[in-house]
Amino acid sequence: NSFNDYFSNIASDLKSNVNNTALNHQQFLKGSVSRSMYLESVRAADIHKTINGFKNKATRDLKIDALKIANNSHKFTDVLALIVNKSFREGVFPEQMKTARVIP
Repeated sequence: NSFNDYFSNIASDLKSNVNNTALNHQQFLKGSVSRSMYLESVRAADIHKTINGFKNKATRDLKIDALKIANNSHKFTDVLALIVNKSFREGVFPEQMKTARVIP
């Protein structure tokens, strides 16, 4: 249980020890970065394959059956691929997708 408590609370513990500042990240980054990372574009087929690999469990909060998502993934994988690729290209991750509920 202490292992789970540690990882469940580490973000809030670290955040409480960081001084709040009005500066944004660009003010801390000086000059250009000599090394970068390249990510290949994601295809709808890649997303479809990932979704089909999900375990068949319902989500606890919305009670969505993973099998229902997998069986209908052809309806939204093109749009999801566009979102993922835009995120890679622009270096921005959607705020709504940064939250996860981790249940061991």
